[in-house]
Amino acid sequence: MDDRTRKSISKIADWIIEQFDIQIPITDMDAAVAKLGGRIEELEGARVSDCVRKGAIDEEAFVISISKYDSVARRNFAVAHEIGHLFLHMGYMSNYEIWDAYDSQTYRIGTTHREFEAHEFASAFLMPQKEFFDCVYANKVDNAVSTDILASYFNVSSGEIVNRGKWLGVLLWR
Repeated sequence: MDDRTRKSISKIADWIIEQFDIQIPITDMDAAVAKLGGRIEELEGARVSDCVRKGAIDEEAFVISISKYDSVARRNFAVAHEIGHLFLHMGYMSNYEIWDAYDSQTYRIGTTHREFEAHEFASAFLMPQKEFFDCVYANKVDNAVSTDILASYFNVSSGEIVNRGKWLGVLLWR
């Protein structure tokens, strides 16, 4: 993914956060999804695939399905990833022709371009650049920062913190 696409996705995530008054860090993903017009359903089973689908008319605009057994960090990232598909690929609130024609659900399959875009969206939605920089600089000690502290603050995994920090240029690629 090129830098231009990455920046565009970040702007979309920032716009959504601002328009729907999503507070960062997101401490209640169910409430954030409700603000966007949807809901989260947690499914049981060993092989649950995360997905997003259009919801029932007059109840919710969309439903995000995830595993009941995910950690909070995994759950938050999976939901944000599916929100990425919703806004970037399904036309939700942006392209009514695509949205109205959309009659299926999306599953996480492989490493397609769309999956990378949704992943980038999830990072930008959960860890917006300004807030990420603020948190890094507020928690650095001797020019280093604990990824565990950042992960705890943003309610994501340490691995996602490392990825976001590298792409934003505040953590080293090693």
